Amino acid sequence: MSNINISSNFIKKLKQQIISSRYVVAKLANAEMLRLYFSIGKTVEDEFEKNKWGAKVIEDISSQLQMELPGVRGFLGKNIEKMRSFYKAWKVEPSICSSLTSKFENSEKVIYSSLTSDINKQENLFDNKIEKSNKNNFISVSFTHHYEIILKTESEVERWYYIEKVAQNFWSVRHLRTELNNKSHLHERGESNNFKKTLPDILSNKALKVFKDQYLLDFVNIEDADDEIDERVLENEIVNNIRKFLMSLGNEFSFMGNQRNATT
Repeated sequence: MSNINISSNFIKKLKQQIISSRYVVAKLANAEMLRLYFSIGKTVEDEFEKNKWGAKVIEDISSQLQMELPGVRGFLGKNIEKMRSFYKAWKVEPSICSSLTSKFENSEKVIYSSLTSDINKQENLFDNKIEKSNKNNFISVSFTHHYEIILKTESEVERWYYIEKVAQNFWSVRHLRTELNNKSHLHERGESNNFKKTLPDILSNKALKVFKDQYLLDFVNIEDADDEIDERVLENEIVNNIRKFLMSLGNEFSFMGNQRNATT
């Protein structure tokens, strides 16, 4: 390491650029995932209504989907049912419905043309029918957050209240559940319209944790049985099996870790 004195402000500036960029990428992926889940929910619901299917058909849909896409994650029967709930909750809202069912034809152009623009101008993903602040809030909330809100609210007004709170305050799912159980929307006094309309000047890792959602992790997983197995995935599977094997041999054996430097 050299003896050059690097200012802490310079490092913090780089840190902010990295966190801000990661936030935008996560938000873009989350927006596309929400669109997909809404679309799946609509497609499944339409088929249920047309064919008068019973609830058990969901598991058959999931099983056949797994056969068509070996290794695909996040599409168990219970998850597809949640997608139906997501669709049914928002289908009556024309702006949300029209936006979530539209294809993001221009999304790639927006990404490339906006790389150097302000963070708040990089998310031109939805139809202009949605108010910009509502659009940004909606796609800033993970699917798990959305589902928890749908489960425990009775009106669209209540849903928007919690969506805005999660988006602007980066609530975790656990914190959201506490607020929902406490019915915070009933105790708020004249503050519901005072949310910041833009992201804070300084983003922290707390913002990224809003997207730490198993659905999003499953969604961006690109492992496919038809592709070569990712080296890191293969390594993890081998290491896990070795660990289990060693631990089963008793206390005389221990697993010290993988990819450790060894000197002889």
